[in-house]
Amino acid sequence: MRALKRISTSKHCCIPRCTVRVLDIVYKRYEGTLYDLVIRGAAFNVQYCLDSVAKAIKHLHSLRIVHCDVKPQNIFVQRMPHGSREPHSWVLGDFDSAHEQGAPIRLKGGLEGWMRPKAGRKNVAELEDDWYSFRKVKGWLARERR
Repeated sequence: MRALKRISTSKHCCIPRCTVRVLDIVYKRYEGTLYDLVIRGAAFNVQYCLDSVAKAIKHLHSLRIVHCDVKPQNIFVQRMPHGSREPHSWVLGDFDSAHEQGAPIRLKGGLEGWMRPKAGRKNVAELEDDWYSFRKVKGWLARERR
C-alpha cells in the first residue's frame, strides 16, 4: 500500500492517475491492452508504445518502486482524438504486484514467464526485474507482429 500511495502522489504521463483509499483504488478506464491490440492485429506505433512503457518504468524506479508485473496485459492503451501526434496513448498499470525497491516479494509477484527468475537470490524487488520483463515484452512483440 505504501508503494501505491507514493505512486498516487506522483504525476507522470505514462502512469495512470489513481486515487488511493483504505478500501479501494480507482483508475481511469482504458480501451484495452497491448495484448488486445496485438491479438486483434491492430496497427500501432510499436516504438512509441515501448518508449512510453520505458518512461513509465524509469519514473517508477525514480520513486524506488518496482512494478513487478510488466507484461502486455498490464500495458493499457487509449485512442487519442483525431489529429493527435500519436493515435494511441500508452500507460503501465495494474500495481497490485508493485513493491518498494529491496522489499521482500511476499504476497504477489509477476506472472511466471514474464518475471525474472530468482533462483539462488533473495526474493526481493529489484529494478532489473522490470527491465527483464520489459525485454520479454519486446521479444513477444517481435514474434507476434511478424
